Amino acid sequence: MEKCELKDGKLLMMCDSLNENTETPSSGRAKGMTFWMYDNVKTGKPSRSFAGIKSKQFPNGLVFKYCPFCGENIGSHMVDGKLNQIAKTKSESK
Repeated sequence: MEKCELKDGKLLMMCDSLNENTETPSSGRAKGMTFWMYDNVKTGKPSRSFAGIKSKQFPNGLVFKYCPFCGENIGSHMVDGKLNQIAKTKSESK
């Protein structure tokens, strides 16, 4: 895939470069570029997926808003609507 995209606005389909450089953590101690997927407990189906980084500086992880390889917006579905609106308002006022 040339560029990342959000399937149904919530499931991340990674570009080839992001896919090759991320790992799905097998434990909470993984470090580096990571791909996470949340499942709906009731249905067992994926509800959201996202990519980010875990490091000593960010032990709980940091979600990518944009793909570091293709530049596509891949984190908007992980931002609370209210926070997203505040950020939009601030950027419009510049």
